[in-house]
Amino acid sequence: MQRYRVLAIEDDPGNKLVLANLFKLSGCIDAIFEENGDAILNIVSSSPIDLILMDITLTNSTLHGHPVDGLELTRQIKTRQSPPTRPTPPVVLLTAHCMTGDADRFLNASNADAYIAKPLHDIEGFIVWLSLTVEEFRARTTAA
Repeated sequence: MQRYRVLAIEDDPGNKLVLANLFKLSGCIDAIFEENGDAILNIVSSSPIDLILMDITLTNSTLHGHPVDGLELTRQIKTRQSPPTRPTPPVVLLTAHCMTGDADRFLNASNADAYIAKPLHDIEGFIVWLSLTVEEFRARTTAA
């Protein structure tokens, strides 16, 4: 079975626990949890990551000593210079913001690759979707 490395950017302890249990249940996801913006950019630059799950509202997160939200972190990740050997992984906004128009607004504001509303109702479907998204990313990376 393939293993997937997911960087989960979440600052709520309850949501972290839910995601950790979901990843364990999947049997294929190795997760790194982080909420510090500087550490996140360092991980993305230096570690092989297959997918990033990004919360939008990060009340405890900072970047260069200043408060930062998931939209800004996503913009920072997407605009960084990535070497051909370590392309930028897909960034998926995983957020409780789910009013009409939120998905388009947040995707446009951040340049993220996808948007998923919390809470997750179809856990198995989410794991399958995540696996397919990672496999597509790996295929594109290998082809390049």
